[in-house]
Amino acid sequence: LIVLLHGIGGGRANWRAQLDAFADRFTVAAWDARGFGASDDYDGPLAFADFSNDLVRVIDHLGAAQATLVGLSMGGRIALDFYGRHPDRVAALVLADTSVARRGPRKEEEVAAWLDANPPKQGVNWASALEVAYRAIAWLLGASLLRDADALTPARWRRMLAALD
Repeated sequence: LIVLLHGIGGGRANWRAQLDAFADRFTVAAWDARGFGASDDYDGPLAFADFSNDLVRVIDHLGAAQATLVGLSMGGRIALDFYGRHPDRVAALVLADTSVARRGPRKEEEVAAWLDANPPKQGVNWASALEVAYRAIAWLLGASLLRDADALTPARWRRMLAALD
């Protein structure tokens, strides 16, 4: 199972190309985090623990013991929070443009230091995790503005931002 976690201002629609690219070999899902896209709104302050609890329910609903989490920006923060709370439920992490800190610069060293302090459990299938990462990178490098123009249209971004609660 691969779960794709969007960033602020995004939603599950951000991952259409990746859903298609991974579907032949993996069970893959993209969500609208609470308050985003078609999901329900919620009361109270933003709490990453709430996102992590939601993610437990998604993984359970899909019948998986573990998932590879692919997090973009805020989605990466959700993935890191989830890993800190439920390391046994994470097969691999793919983190893109994210930060461990709530504010401040996004530094690869900061994420690497966090991962060093929270090492993965024994038995992680690194070959599978690397394949997911390489396929994501290959898709990004192979995307052209002409071929993927629909994913980049201002109207599409306006619709996603308008759906943000």
